[in-house]
Amino acid sequence: RIYRDFLGYLSEYTLPIRWLRGCYSSYASPSSHDAVWADVQAHVDGHNIALFVKHGCGFCERAEALLTERCLDFGAVSGTAPGTAAVLRKELLLPLLTYPVIFVNGAYLGGFDQLQEAADSGRLVELLRAPNLPFP
Repeated sequence: RIYRDFLGYLSEYTLPIRWLRGCYSSYASPSSHDAVWADVQAHVDGHNIALFVKHGCGFCERAEALLTERCLDFGAVSGTAPGTAAVLRKELLLPLLTYPVIFVNGAYLGGFDQLQEAADSGRLVELLRAPNLPFP
């Protein structure tokens, strides 16, 4: 009887996990993952400064304002789509993804704090002069 109760509890406990896995199974399929990965790669490789932003994020807005203020050309796209976020987390080996995600010439720079530090120290200009690195 105790064993049977435990199995009942276990099945109730795993039900939400099985439901979530079913909801996000389309993002885990190889074809959709490859398409999203190609989109991320095209964005990173297509811009000297590539930003992945989150709508309503203050740090994202500050990063865009900093780059605009310094007359630097950049590309910004939403990074909150589940497929895009999964690709970024996997390729950057990040347990938690925070926004903005900034790449300079294909190299991962970090977030707004790292961008501001690089811009203030002059390191951003050096990174822009460096050769492009392919994503990832």
